[in-house]
Amino acid sequence: MLAIFEGATARDIALGATVFFGIGFLGIYIISMILEYFVGLRSPPRQRALLTVGLAYVATTIILLFAVPIEYAVWAPLAALPAAIGWYFYLKSHLSRAWFGNSEDIPDHMEVAADDWQSGIMKLALAVLVLVAIFLFRLIRQGIFG
Repeated sequence: MLAIFEGATARDIALGATVFFGIGFLGIYIISMILEYFVGLRSPPRQRALLTVGLAYVATTIILLFAVPIEYAVWAPLAALPAAIGWYFYLKSHLSRAWFGNSEDIPDHMEVAADDWQSGIMKLALAVLVLVAIFLFRLIRQGIFG
């Protein structure tokens, strides 16, 4: 048995596993939602999902490697692995439902999403600016700046 489980109850282990895998899921979810704006926009659903989730997994693992104590760093890649596998299949099915192989197959009433990565980065930058403005507004209301 691992030394980290010595003296731990089943409740402690369950809580630790929930936090461990929950942090991995949050990392995969947040990073892949950001990457979805500009990664693999013209790729088929399977490839786009793999690119998006793969990059999110690598980024989450790197963040976790620096966030945990050095003796637990070997477990960091496992924290995000179940979430990455699950999110890949979800994203692949979500993108497959909206995929048309030929532009002539798209119905007239349907709007075509932007496939320009620069447009995605601009949307992301706008979202960040709005969040920063909200944060600064709250700081001003609390009297932090004066």
